[in-house]
Amino acid sequence: MDKNERGRRTKEYTQISSYLRNDIAHAFKLACAVNKVKQSELIEQLVVDWLKTQPNTVTLFENAAPEVTTIGDLVAKNLPKLQECGAKKLDAIARGECIPTKPDFCKITAALGIEGEEKKKLWEMTYKEEPKHVSTNAARSTEAK
Repeated sequence: MDKNERGRRTKEYTQISSYLRNDIAHAFKLACAVNKVKQSELIEQLVVDWLKTQPNTVTLFENAAPEVTTIGDLVAKNLPKLQECGAKKLDAIARGECIPTKPDFCKITAALGIEGEEKKKLWEMTYKEEPKHVSTNAARSTEAK
């Protein structure tokens, strides 16, 4: 099971809890509902991002984290970050039901700061072809239209 269903225990997930001020908790819940973001997935991504900045956990965390190998994996792991990037069908891409259009691919990688060789490899794996013009300029030009 990849994702924990709300309220269900699995071997891959552990419940944690914290106390927040009421106004912060209310704003967080409201923002998640309005943006159709699952609270657990957003919190997980925020914790992962924070752990990557901690000197004592970087090596341990990187060794334990599964490698992102497809655009679907990348979108699934970064869905909360990508909600505002302008790419379409993010949920379907995350579930592996489709791949992004080439302009949406550029929007996704630009939003995540993926460049150079990493972007080229992801492009080749996604479209099974050599990149002709993989750049963030493609995303900008489609936004201008």
